[in-house]
Amino acid sequence: MENIMIIPAKTMPIVTYCKVFGLTAEQINMRLNRGIWQKGVHVLSVDGSKERFIDLEEVDKWARKNKIHVA
Repeated sequence: MENIMIIPAKTMPIVTYCKVFGLTAEQINMRLNRGIWQKGVHVLSVDGSKERFIDLEEVDKWARKNKIHVA
């Protein structure tokens, strides 16, 4: 089992997000292309960085808004 480090951050580089949550960059891009997530809201481009970032607070809002109630 891998050690997990908890970092109190509001954003996370896509590469790290994919490793932590088991997604691929292609899956992130599909969410953007389908309008599930929005650039500038869920996925951020930062000046001076080639890496895009995930806004964890916005993704959390999206997940809570779209949750499925299980009985």
